[in-house]
Amino acid sequence: MALFTSWRGLSGRAVPVRGLSGRAISVRGLVGRALRLGGLSGRARCVLGGAALMLVVAAIWIRCAPVPADLLGGVAEPSTVILDRHGQVLYEPLGDGGSRTRPIDPDRLPPVLASATLAAEDRRFYSHTGVDPIALVRAARQDLVEGQIVEGGSTITQ
Repeated sequence: MALFTSWRGLSGRAVPVRGLSGRAISVRGLVGRALRLGGLSGRARCVLGGAALMLVVAAIWIRCAPVPADLLGGVAEPSTVILDRHGQVLYEPLGDGGSRTRPIDPDRLPPVLASATLAAEDRRFYSHTGVDPIALVRAARQDLVEGQIVEGGSTITQ
């Protein structure tokens, strides 16, 4: 017996839930299929389980590993700036890394810049612990629907 074979649409009528192939599906069928891993052989299940275990261990290691000291060190040496006698910039050559760099004091950044960055990149920044489960589920769903990776669920913290 199916646990859930239809839902009530906006009109209030029961609408059958259909899979990608157009056949009616049930939650019990989906759960059973997931638990059997789609009829995979025992060896394939072991490989898949081992890969999942390695992924979990890698995620824990990445989360708990120490941060390299150079990562948060900032700019070692800013770019050279050539000024005229009135303080106007005449020339600023590229630095060793191929870019022009200047240290910026975070207190001098306008608050609207931080707000705009959060709004564009990670609107739930203050409501999760560094990994946004809602974004991960949304991205996984979108990737499954499209059949390829089209969206990610990373956050500013990641």
